[in-house]
Amino acid sequence: MRSLRSLIAVALTVGKDPPREPIFGHVTHHIGCFGLPSDSSTSAHVSAKHPLSSANSDYHSPPMLPSDMVHDGPVNVGHLIALESTVDGLRSQNEATLAVLQDILSRLGPAPALNVHTSAGWKKIPLKPSPPLDFDGERSAGKAFLMSCRTYIWLRSEAFDDDLVKVIWAMSYMNAGRAGRWAARKFETEAHKGRLRFLDWLDFEEEFKKDFLPLNAEAAAVNALEMTDYFQGDRTADAYLDQFRDLICDAKYSDPKTIVVKFRRGLNHRISMALAGMPIGRPSDRDPEAWFRCHAHSPISQKIGSNDLDYIHK
Repeated sequence: MRSLRSLIAVALTVGKDPPREPIFGHVTHHIGCFGLPSDSSTSAHVSAKHPLSSANSDYHSPPMLPSDMVHDGPVNVGHLIALESTVDGLRSQNEATLAVLQDILSRLGPAPALNVHTSAGWKKIPLKPSPPLDFDGERSAGKAFLMSCRTYIWLRSEAFDDDLVKVIWAMSYMNAGRAGRWAARKFETEAHKGRLRFLDWLDFEEEFKKDFLPLNAEAAAVNALEMTDYFQGDRTADAYLDQFRDLICDAKYSDPKTIVVKFRRGLNHRISMALAGMPIGRPSDRDPEAWFRCHAHSPISQKIGSNDLDYIHK
């Protein structure tokens, strides 16, 4: 049998490879098992039986099922590169948009706060309102100065921790004329007593109004509305309406019919007759705002104050 096998092996290799002596015999393969230490309760004990191995060599490995093995899936590098490129492009677009918005805001000057979305999140653009002009104590400018202070404090409320800071900040702009002397006296009182005399911002406003707003403004406005000095004459509709609104506010008139009567009484006579004779669309006598709009949009009102003297009739 052995001779027959040798002949068949030689015949199969003729013409292909040099003749080789067939190998017979018993071949044993050993695979080492690596795993947990021998004292581990989860290890499986396997003794080495090969004569070349040490008699005391033990190999330990925890049992593992094929289902426990995790195979890594293929990674599509092209998709990752495309995704990173898209994210970088969106970030660049957001940053460019933010730069354009900031440039527009800087050209427009002070503007309300905006929340602009950037790649890092939402960013609040701080306000930069105009501070009040220096005030010298002239009563005719007192109301405008006080309104300017209120507006700035309202827009930058985060900059004012308490009412004392508001008062001192406003007084820092009262640095000339009667206002400068008034502020100096208040600061001298603070130096002697250790505190300003004002309890809060409202207390400051009340004293400011008494010292720097027109005296008896309410009585003066009521008297003006009872006379003819406020009449429109040949002034434009806007100029007449602005003065009339101020007088109504100072006089504290609130009854709508009284306001309409006073307003119509002061109108240019030609305009008053045209509005009163409107066949349709005549405003209600209890709606002052409707009369104000009708007066401003009237074709005759637009002629008043221009060079067309044919429409001027006092």
